Amino acid sequence: MQKRRTSAILIGVAIVLATLTAVVVNVEVHAEMVRLQNGNRLEPVVLVAQRIAAHTRIAPGMVTIRNVPAGGRALTAITSLNGAVGFISKTTLYPGEQLLAPMVTTIMASPSLADRVPSGMVAMSVLYNPVTQAAGAIEVGDRVAVIAVLGKSYTASKYDAAKIIATNVQVLAVPAGAVNGSAGVGLGSSSGNSRAQAVTLAVTPRQSSAIAFVTTYGSLNLVLEPSGQTSLATTGTLVTDATVLRR
Repeated sequence: MQKRRTSAILIGVAIVLATLTAVVVNVEVHAEMVRLQNGNRLEPVVLVAQRIAAHTRIAPGMVTIRNVPAGGRALTAITSLNGAVGFISKTTLYPGEQLLAPMVTTIMASPSLADRVPSGMVAMSVLYNPVTQAAGAIEVGDRVAVIAVLGKSYTASKYDAAKIIATNVQVLAVPAGAVNGSAGVGLGSSSGNSRAQAVTLAVTPRQSSAIAFVTTYGSLNLVLEPSGQTSLATTGTLVTDATVLRR
């Protein structure tokens, strides 16, 4: 009788142990299946399709959406084209990289002066008198002609001389405060006196050399040109004290 009771107890213990072992195995198998499933799960991510310069509004076609393994997606990656198209790049973006939320903004950064210089040109600042030159009405975006005045010591002649040395020159910047909507319009609105100020022009490298020479050994004047006019000669007629009164 005692033997049968002991055998029953041993059988019960064995059954319990077998059950616990099966449970542990099932848990481990389930965990492994979940791990494999997670490893194979694909999640959407926005990728850069072409080089995008900094401060550029992202247009359709500049980015694309792809599925990547769950473990391969960056934490801050953008997962929808709606979160990319129309936004503005903060830095230069390169093809193939994941587009991250910190890389874009909805605010367009103000372009630097260097960004506004036309290709093949340089920015050059010259002193400008807002009272005597175009009555201080020159604004950013206007076109001006540059007149050089040199004394006879530098003209290889016995006469002082003046000549237009550049035309259709774009104005890139004017003194702070000299904008529409301030007290007046154009350069003259920022001071209201005859104090010379700096205005920045977009010129060719050759023109910059000529202007630098004249500012050192002579003087410059700026002439405001009509909007849209491109027919002025590249250089004007040389004027001296011997020819200024000729008709």
